[in-house]
Amino acid sequence: KCGLELAERLFADKYEVVVATHLDHKHLHNHLLINAVSYVDGSKYRNNFKDYFIDIRGISDAICRENCLSVIEHPQRRGMHYGEWLALKEGRPTIRGSIRRDIDEIIKCSYTMEQFWQNLKKRGFVVHRKGPNIKYTSIIAPNAKRPMRLDNLGEGYSEAEILERIIATRNGIITAAPSEIPKKQYKFRGSLKNVKGKKLKGFMALYFHYLYLFKKIQRKQTPQRVSFFMREEMIKFDRYQKQFKFLFSHDIETGEQLQKYQQSREAEIDILITQRKKLYDERTDENCDEVKEKAKAINTELNELRKEIRMCKAIFKDSYKIAEKKRQAMALQEQADKELMKDEHKRRSR
Repeated sequence: KCGLELAERLFADKYEVVVATHLDHKHLHNHLLINAVSYVDGSKYRNNFKDYFIDIRGISDAICRENCLSVIEHPQRRGMHYGEWLALKEGRPTIRGSIRRDIDEIIKCSYTMEQFWQNLKKRGFVVHRKGPNIKYTSIIAPNAKRPMRLDNLGEGYSEAEILERIIATRNGIITAAPSEIPKKQYKFRGSLKNVKGKKLKGFMALYFHYLYLFKKIQRKQTPQRVSFFMREEMIKFDRYQKQFKFLFSHDIETGEQLQKYQQSREAEIDILITQRKKLYDERTDENCDEVKEKAKAINTELNELRKEIRMCKAIFKDSYKIAEKKRQAMALQEQADKELMKDEHKRRSR
């Protein structure tokens, strides 16, 4: 009812609209599909910020109030990206999350706002302060390309809120940082007794050492420059872990073995598709249900095989990136170790 009324008030005099109501969710809601070309004069419907926040949302809220339904009184103009929301829900790291954690740590060791900016720069951030030619304060994380506004990091990360947190910390008031959320624990299921002492080679060794590097970063056992460099890669932890388990479970070490495995799965797909086609060709009214069941079973097998083929292709693509990233991370580690030894030598020679 509300969806139809909204469509009539907004578009009925000029545009064709299909209203679909979702009843399969806990929250009932409507979807409006609009024919953007007017049936009256052929003009194209264009939606902009004003149309949405004033016309569409305003009329929708009015209809809800008329029907005694609740509305969001003070909506936020900027929501969270779905990918980030999903990652937070599943306990996976995000770039924004890692930046927030860095800021939380810097706040704890900053006595003034100026010291906060200095510590931020020491960590490798590029800071663009608000001024005559800069409308909003933004930062560029180490190894990142685009700036990110502080006030877009969420509640507790605008300049004013950061200053309040610094003052609170300075006065000995301990508050939980906004980024401190329960961490999801990942556990390896199964037994490794049968593979104890097995020497990993090729792809498996590459992935194993790369995932081990992730673990060291999580435990803060690597220099900051390595952590910053690997920031974006940390988000792909689950992806790389699945690829490693795939390689390990199928005992694949080389590109040649991976290619052969992929080709064998592609051959199986061809056979199954031929079988399915034969089933459809032999289908009659009498055996229709039986054919459907057999075809369904074949489709299930095909889906699994196609997943494995996609995994093979992903490993081929990712392995080159992983090798290069690992090489660069190790170079940064060696550089940091040399600088540490040099500083230690200077300190002892004084």
